[in-house]
Amino acid sequence: MEFTWSSFLLRLVAAFAIVFSVYNPTGYCYTQWALESGQSSLLKLFVGVLLLIVLLVFGKATLQSMGKIGIAIAVVFFGLFFGLLVKYGLLAISNTVVKYLILVVVSLVLAVGVSWSYIWRRLTGQVDVEEAK
Repeated sequence: MEFTWSSFLLRLVAAFAIVFSVYNPTGYCYTQWALESGQSSLLKLFVGVLLLIVLLVFGKATLQSMGKIGIAIAVVFFGLFFGLLVKYGLLAISNTVVKYLILVVVSLVLAVGVSWSYIWRRLTGQVDVEEAK
């Protein structure tokens, strides 16, 4: 399977959808819905478990492909990038903006993480192989 910009964008959109559906500052998210009373607890639990499964799949793939150090470097990279945008006046900072930036960084790290093996192979020619346990 060939890795293209469109396949990365698909992973990026999926990561944003997952992260922002769990929580976002607008209040239209699973977290807010789960805290409301009066609706089916079973449905809320089902949706919560579904979101947890998808987050675990993305998280495990990211951890396996990038490792803890790689994830830390990615978080620092994206954090510094947004810090530069703030420093040079391209991004105004507020409490809500900080919340969005954290969600964007998590989404970006997950998208890069699930794509990292393809990116690494394209950059170096080396293939990542999962260890057999």
